[in-house]
Amino acid sequence: MAPINPTPRSTRRGRPPVTTGSQECSRCHRKANKLRVYWPGDQLCHSCFYTAMRTHGICPNCGHDGVLPGRCKHTDPRPVCLTCAGIPSDFTCRTCGHEGEIYRRGECARCALRDDLCRILLHHPADPTAMETLLEVLCAVDRPESILTWKRNIQVLQLLGGITSGAVPLTHDGLTAAGPGRHVEHLRSMLQHHGLLPFRDEHLAQFEVWLAAKLDAIVSAEVRGPVEQFATWHHLHRLRGESKPGQGTDGPKRSAKQEITETIKLNRPGNPGGS
Repeated sequence: MAPINPTPRSTRRGRPPVTTGSQECSRCHRKANKLRVYWPGDQLCHSCFYTAMRTHGICPNCGHDGVLPGRCKHTDPRPVCLTCAGIPSDFTCRTCGHEGEIYRRGECARCALRDDLCRILLHHPADPTAMETLLEVLCAVDRPESILTWKRNIQVLQLLGGITSGAVPLTHDGLTAAGPGRHVEHLRSMLQHHGLLPFRDEHLAQFEVWLAAKLDAIVSAEVRGPVEQFATWHHLHRLRGESKPGQGTDGPKRSAKQEITETIKLNRPGNPGGS
């Protein structure tokens, strides 16, 4: 059962609210050129509308259990249901029946997201079970609007397409091979949070990628041999042993990188102390 005294979610995210214009929001009293909705005795800016449509509970007037976007009167700040506030609009999702903000074609953001992801992840997937699980994870986020925005990026669509086809394995190594980018790390973070990927030491993972690139850049086999032995057995082995869940190795990693770089310089042909 929903709480009798609901608390709306925080909406302090994204761009700062507009504070200039001729229209005044009746709740936060900020000014704007255009408000989001004009309800009976109430006119709301985008931020206050967002908060109102995410306030759920039991209406103190009629006992309705659902969205409580309205106010009885200015002297009574308790949120009430659509009917008691005299709001004529229909805010019931045609797919799931949930009351709230309608995002697209009569559907809430969560149902719209599910429609979009089904077309991406369930279109001839290489691993249907894994894709169904990934779909549920992405649809279960607190703010589905954030995933709707995230997946508009062409890089995100390519990444999801690669995962669906099996070209990008749903593993840490698979995501790393897909290339750098915030879109990759955002997906990795979500997968770790929901248990689809094990948590890992990101500093250690970055060090391993750096070390592989550093060793590949050494042309001389005579130089690479001792450097690789020093870097792998002295530093990498130690960093892996010290790595603990929830603990980073950023400091030791920086020190190891500096020592390995100096070792490469010392062993470089032409250096008085090198080969």
